[in-house]
Amino acid sequence: MEAMMKETSVKPRMASLGTYVAKKPKSLDPRKFPDEHFELFSVPSHADGKPEVVEGKTVGASKQMVEDDTVLLCKINPRINRTWVVSSHTNHRKIASSEWMTFPPHPDFLPKYMGYYLRQDELREYLSLNASGVGGSLMRAKPSLIKDYPFPLFSLPEQGRIVEAIELQLGRLDAAVAHLHAAKAKLKRYKQAVLKAAVEGTLLYPDIEEGELPRGWKVVPVEAVGQIVTGSTPSKSVAAYYGDDHPFYKPTDLDAGYETIESTDGLTAAGLAEARVLPAKSILVTCIGATIGKTGFIRTPGACNQQINAIVPNEHLVPEYGYFHCISPYFQKQIKDNASATTLPLLNKNRFKNLDFILPTKSDQLRIVKEVETRLAAVDEMDSTLDAQLLQATRLRQSVLKRAFEGRLV
Repeated sequence: MEAMMKETSVKPRMASLGTYVAKKPKSLDPRKFPDEHFELFSVPSHADGKPEVVEGKTVGASKQMVEDDTVLLCKINPRINRTWVVSSHTNHRKIASSEWMTFPPHPDFLPKYMGYYLRQDELREYLSLNASGVGGSLMRAKPSLIKDYPFPLFSLPEQGRIVEAIELQLGRLDAAVAHLHAAKAKLKRYKQAVLKAAVEGTLLYPDIEEGELPRGWKVVPVEAVGQIVTGSTPSKSVAAYYGDDHPFYKPTDLDAGYETIESTDGLTAAGLAEARVLPAKSILVTCIGATIGKTGFIRTPGACNQQINAIVPNEHLVPEYGYFHCISPYFQKQIKDNASATTLPLLNKNRFKNLDFILPTKSDQLRIVKEVETRLAAVDEMDSTLDAQLLQATRLRQSVLKRAFEGRLV
């Protein structure tokens, strides 16, 4: 793709972004127009690609007035690529959050040209390094930071050609990225199909009748396959309980899934004595909150907090099969269906231990583990390849922008 771009003899004159950023944007208090509807260009709505339509009485503070072709650059956590060219979606007046730097229409530049220029990583890194605040959503980039930031100004016709070239290249990239995401979604569906077939019997016995189980398999409550342990947290006020001797698992540590080895927090021997000790090859299932059902298979003994129900396998359960069963659609659906119907889903120990668990024969469990590990390893390898290609696409996107503003056009 980059090979299609060539050097142009046209050179820009250099200006600064600070010349074009609004120094004192005109403000408007929507609360003074309680029944009027506005198009609100808020930071959260940027992800949707269109403004919110709100009534004045629902807006809690004054906003900036903006017009079509105003270019917006987000001040919050400037490392995130949030740039927007204002356009009309309704006939309502347009307002924008004060968290945007605004670049009103100007005869020196085309709005899309400015918009693409502001999307470059180089600018965002500069703003991030110089922003005020302690990090993340508390970081703010002040308009004064771009007072002298260089801005190449080609003639308007040349800007139009640059925009056209960028959109051609990025359109091709977007199509390629869409294919990559579709492939990742297909892999995810395949993984779920493998797990479903594994616990329902069709992975080993493809000719079995739907709804039936292979000979020797049975459905038992979870408590029949191991000891059920709900974690606890040693007192945070006792510093001697916390150290690096033993892992103390929390839901965020379960992101590692089948290879949960480390934890962000740890316990000393004294702290472990105050907790509920879990041996290696225990299966940890988050039992509360938005991540309910997240599951980890711990390879290192330790303890877990009260947001987790753990299965310590007994002699009837091959631990690895237990993990695959717990992440299967069959079991995950039970978790969701049996959680308390509140704003914070909760599956207590009593409900958890009585969920249905499909228990194959021991020999079939071992066969399932081998087959599932082989298939999911291939899925993970392909998924990693797709991730690498998506990262390359992101880098190529930035390369397209950089070379375009250096004067290289198709």
